[in-house]
Amino acid sequence: MGEPVTGIGDQAAWFTGNPGLLSVSKGDFYFQVRLFLPDMDDAAQLEAAKEPATKAVQRIP
Repeated sequence: MGEPVTGIGDQAAWFTGNPGLLSVSKGDFYFQVRLFLPDMDDAAQLEAAKEPATKAVQRIP
C-alpha cells in the first residue's frame, strides 16, 4: 500500500521507487502520474508529481 497523500482528489497515494508513482482518484475517475527521475530522491519526486496531478484533478468534471 502506498503512502497517503492529502489535498489531491478524493484519494491519493504515493508509491516510492523508480519510477515513482502517484495514484489519484476523484469520483469515478482514476489516474496515475509516473516519474522516472533517477537524480531525485523520493520526496522530490513526489513534489514533482503533485503539480500535474493537481492540474488533472481540476479538469475532471
